[in-house]
Amino acid sequence: MSLRAIYLERATPDRGRPSPATGAVPVLRVCTLGGLHLPGPEGPATGPAGQRKALALLALLSAGRTSRDKLVGYLWPESPDDRARHALSQLVYTLRKDHGEHVVLGTTELWLDPASVVLDIWEFEQALKQGDDARALELYQGPFLEGFFLGDSAEFERWLDGQRERLRQLAVGAARRLMDAAERAETPTVGARWARRLAELSPDDEDGLARLIGFLDQSGDPAGALRAYDHFARMLLEDYELEPSAETRALVAAIRARRVTAGVAVPPLPPRRARPLWDGEVTDEIAPALGDGTPGATSPGRPRRAVRRSHVTAALLGAGILAATVGALGLTDTPASLGPDRIVVAPFVNETGDSTVDALGRLAADWITQGLSETGFAEVVSARTVRLLGRTGDAGAGVLARATGAATVIEGAYYRAGTADITFHTRVVDARTGRVLQAVPPVRAPSAAPLVGIGELRQRTMAALAAMRDPRAGGMALHASQPPTFEAYKEYATGEELFIRRDWRGAIEHFDRAFALDSSFTLPLLWVSVACIQIGQPAKADSIATFLNGVRERLAPMDLAMLDWLAAYLRGDAVERYRATARQRDLSPGSEAEYQFALEALRLGRAEEALAASAHIDPTIGALSGRFEYWKTVTAAHHLLGDHRQELRAAHRGRDQYPDNMHTLLYEVRALAALGRERAVSERLDAALALPPHRTGTAGLVMQTAAAELRAHGHPAAARAANARALRWYRERPATERDGVPAQVAIGRSLYLAGRWEEAERSFERLAASDTARVEYLGYLGVLAAQQNAVPAAMAISDRLGRLDRRYLWGEHTVWRARIAALLGDRVAAVALLRRAAGEGYRFAWNHHADPDLESLRDYPPFQTLTRPSE
Repeated sequence: MSLRAIYLERATPDRGRPSPATGAVPVLRVCTLGGLHLPGPEGPATGPAGQRKALALLALLSAGRTSRDKLVGYLWPESPDDRARHALSQLVYTLRKDHGEHVVLGTTELWLDPASVVLDIWEFEQALKQGDDARALELYQGPFLEGFFLGDSAEFERWLDGQRERLRQLAVGAARRLMDAAERAETPTVGARWARRLAELSPDDEDGLARLIGFLDQSGDPAGALRAYDHFARMLLEDYELEPSAETRALVAAIRARRVTAGVAVPPLPPRRARPLWDGEVTDEIAPALGDGTPGATSPGRPRRAVRRSHVTAALLGAGILAATVGALGLTDTPASLGPDRIVVAPFVNETGDSTVDALGRLAADWITQGLSETGFAEVVSARTVRLLGRTGDAGAGVLARATGAATVIEGAYYRAGTADITFHTRVVDARTGRVLQAVPPVRAPSAAPLVGIGELRQRTMAALAAMRDPRAGGMALHASQPPTFEAYKEYATGEELFIRRDWRGAIEHFDRAFALDSSFTLPLLWVSVACIQIGQPAKADSIATFLNGVRERLAPMDLAMLDWLAAYLRGDAVERYRATARQRDLSPGSEAEYQFALEALRLGRAEEALAASAHIDPTIGALSGRFEYWKTVTAAHHLLGDHRQELRAAHRGRDQYPDNMHTLLYEVRALAALGRERAVSERLDAALALPPHRTGTAGLVMQTAAAELRAHGHPAAARAANARALRWYRERPATERDGVPAQVAIGRSLYLAGRWEEAERSFERLAASDTARVEYLGYLGVLAAQQNAVPAAMAISDRLGRLDRRYLWGEHTVWRARIAALLGDRVAAVALLRRAAGEGYRFAWNHHADPDLESLRDYPPFQTLTRPSE
């Protein structure tokens, strides 16, 4: 039965008689799920009271024919009857006048004509009737009339609550049926999808949560299962002061226990101590990998974990007894995803009792890793990845195997031999079975010259592995080379720790010192160059990169790929940056290089590729633990694809991981704004006021982002309100903050978005006078001239931007010229300039749609082609 026939059967006065408007083309669409609005120029649900009453009338009539008396009681409960009836007649007249005489039918009873009106709830109920639960859930964009209220009618609110709950229960039933079907078909990934949807519809449904946990675990995502449980448990405690049932806790405990043992095929050697390598002080406050730059800070949203240490004697290691203990410890289950051709080298454990030689363990692992990567006969996890993993917990063999997907682990320790020597013990282990594949003969070196031992250790280890994997590589494995001096390496290690903490200047100081101590050790210069980019010294970075390119033979393959990325970045070559990160990813699959590749893919507009790469990474462990930016890449890719529901789901996961981070809140706000959920956006802006500011994100920035996205997605009133909040927030900052450059720029932006051209112009004139080199200030003065129709002034500024002849602008000046051209109505020139900017290094602007200066280009096919996601 058709949708129209169903509605006629339910709503027409004479059941079965066709509507007077039969055959007419529907002229009005009413969206009620996830809000209440009429798509198009008719306006959003929030507005004048009369408009809200008209929308409320449409919502009431969506349920079927209704008497005028009931409608009057719902909409004007406190008004005299005559006045209320007159008001209803006026509403009906207005609707018929604006949308066609047959939109509302009837006299004493009123109903909507399904030939002239389309409602999403009718489509939703029809999909359910036809058994298409997936389509029904696609239509169910949120609660019925979400965010809509009248404020003066308790009767309407009671009716609304009943309808809202009825429709929600229908959606819950659809999600449950889809979960059941996935369970019968043994497709846990599909089941997890619908279980997540059920969790959105019914967040306190513990049975649904248990099924979600089961689906995620069966589909190979136990980490996701644990995150879902933790989120539910937190919600239950905060909202109801309860905890999950014993059955659910037992289910989760089993998964946690299995994660602890899965894949740890051999008990590790004494685990790496979590402490800085330069001073020997034991600490349990490990700075997150590339976190927020606070020394000693733990990752947001992650509990601190005490570092424990065990001792294994040299006799046990030498005798190979550890392999025999595997079965007794129950550590034989390993993930099926371990790559048979992938090798990871664990940092050697210092068993000398002398903290001054801590760096030897990392140096040994680094030198072996570099040697193996040069042979090319196996995938070798980069040393940097191993160190970043080690910062988030114990980096023992089992942990490294699981985190990197390496089936072969090289691990070792070094000991005092008598009073004057150090002995290095090494073995090659199959992480899947716990079997020791090869015990490398011990290497002994004088304490005063331990590097002699490290050089020999690398050669022996490489020779042993080559003999196992590829006898033809034996000659390469014995390639003679020397590691850096020990003192130089200690400086490098210190610099790397500071770099990870984002202390760029401190890192540069130690990297420079490392190179000064050993000029053959060129790797520190690569990191100096990257740090110079971070502090705004691209010219120095460029000169270093040029020097390094002349001594490429001194760098390992992973570092060479990084050098190529750096050179491409400096010359604005986005495609070569992408290729360089692809090589890094291929050299170290599943590492932080995978994330960098996803980021570069997104910068080229390859959203699907970015999402595919991101899916290979668990952002809660290893190198990306503490990197909230991971969620920016994922949400931005969904945003570019226009899949805002998936964007919102990813943003929720980001906030679950980093609940107190301003940026993850921003990602959520951006998705909600794109979905038009105005009330939810407003609530998140309130939440932003309670969060601690981040060095690159504030509550004001979140408000400005909300304003831009709401405006871009057709919610001008809400956009103006969000922008007004941002302007007020910046102006209410303490004087020391308000008068600073960042706040003044933000105030100028809000004034500009508010259309207060003269005030914005004065702001940017002051800023431009204080810093004549800043392209952004000149660009704003150009678009302000264009907005005020001062064409000669706008063109003069555009010409001035075009004459800028400095390096490292990366197309920013050209994008401002494109904005000016768009505002002046020259769409051809605007698109041509945007294309030129891309060639100059300007990254693919996945959020060009939210740029108010480019609004005139949105329906222009060349612009749509330019900003469309790439294949």
